[in-house]
Amino acid sequence: MTTEDPIVAEVRAVRKKIEATYGNDFYSFYKRMTELQKQYSLKLVTSPLPLRAITWSLQKATLPNVSG
Repeated sequence: MTTEDPIVAEVRAVRKKIEATYGNDFYSFYKRMTELQKQYSLKLVTSPLPLRAITWSLQKATLPNVSG
């Protein structure tokens, strides 16, 4: 028994609109996304800092005489 999930249906409908915008051509879509990635590269999050880097930053900020 399969039921249609409204969220899945909405995501698929949006995907179809995006595909239609680029003439259902994946290469055109990919090319545009890479252009946008370059344009907004400073705003993209690539990976979070490792936990030890965050911990070290906090220690440096709160403990006196900690040198790095």
